[in-house]
Amino acid sequence: MIRAYVTVLLFFSQIFLFAQTKDQTGYCTFYADKFQGHHTASGELYNKDALTAAHRSLPFNTLVEVTNLRNNKKVVVRINDRGPVSHSRLLDVSKAAAIALDMVSYGVQKVSIKVLDAQAPMPRYDTIVKPIIVNKPIPEKKVVATNTLPLANHQIYTKDLKAADVHGYGVQLGYYKSKSNCVAAIASYETKYKATGYFFVEQKTQGTYYRLILGNFDNKQQADALKVTIAKDIQGCFVVAFEKL
Repeated sequence: MIRAYVTVLLFFSQIFLFAQTKDQTGYCTFYADKFQGHHTASGELYNKDALTAAHRSLPFNTLVEVTNLRNNKKVVVRINDRGPVSHSRLLDVSKAAAIALDMVSYGVQKVSIKVLDAQAPMPRYDTIVKPIIVNKPIPEKKVVATNTLPLANHQIYTKDLKAADVHGYGVQLGYYKSKSNCVAAIASYETKYKATGYFFVEQKTQGTYYRLILGNFDNKQQADALKVTIAKDIQGCFVVAFEKL
């Protein structure tokens, strides 16, 4: 009898896991700005600039590709909350994800979702960590001193806007829409963690983004040690290899 119960339990467990990983279609909404800074079900604070979402049952940190069926625009989000409250809805996405899907003016859109990685680590390219702003953002014109030329795509720079030739390992702390905010944050992080900071330029369809990376170590173990220290303050930081950017 016990063996029969175990067999039935395993059978239904497999059905549940299959249902979690297959594509789903339904209606999607997005978080109102009033939820900025509120705790999500995973314990993280909601950040409207991060590519995250709420789903009723997918494991936290699952990466999901969301497609707006109206315009076929896509975005990859990370599940960090439970919802939506309405069972007629499939997904709640952050404001940044809603902008990427071009659904802000519509409010509700029919979408399909595809699970990319169950219980994955923090996304390497698409999670945007809210920048630390030192006092007021530095005006763009004050940041650019002697170098006024446009920054090259897929190039690494120092906070002084000088191209950097780096080949080791660093720790990514944030993903910025504003170059001046990124440069200001680098100055703050360099002082706090005693490591040189860089930013990597990425041009996307939504605009240009700047990935803040701290440190340039010869081996991954040294970068991992810095990551352990930073992770006490900044959840979601991770080690990157400069040559693979």
